[in-house]
Amino acid sequence: MTGTKNDAGKSRLVAYVAGPYTAPTQDGVRANIEQAQQVALDCLREGIDPYTPHVSSFGIERGLSESEWLSLGLRWLERCDVVVLCPGLEKSRGTMAEVARAKELGIPVVEHPDLWEFVLGLGSQSSGAGDSSTDGGAA
Repeated sequence: MTGTKNDAGKSRLVAYVAGPYTAPTQDGVRANIEQAQQVALDCLREGIDPYTPHVSSFGIERGLSESEWLSLGLRWLERCDVVVLCPGLEKSRGTMAEVARAKELGIPVVEHPDLWEFVLGLGSQSSGAGDSSTDGGAA
């Protein structure tokens, strides 16, 4: 577990929030960012520190190629303990690449609605997430 430390010095999980970013319109991009922000807020409410590339790197993609942008995200993903998926992931090549990389690394992948069950599973399993991960709904 990578984790971060909270104020009491206890380890906290770090989640990579994965989901669509680009869209045909600026309104669509904004909607994707807002969705990722909601997932990140839900992570915080569950005691998980989120890394949300939609927000932390907003605008930086304009100066990078698509492959550079995706590589940056994958480097951040490698530092996280769990990947939490936003709805609509099947529409995003980038998200599907993130899911594939997480699986290669053995990082649990959970869909946003299953986040609470994942957190509950951590309390009942001494070795981590184990069976709580999903296949991300990839088709």
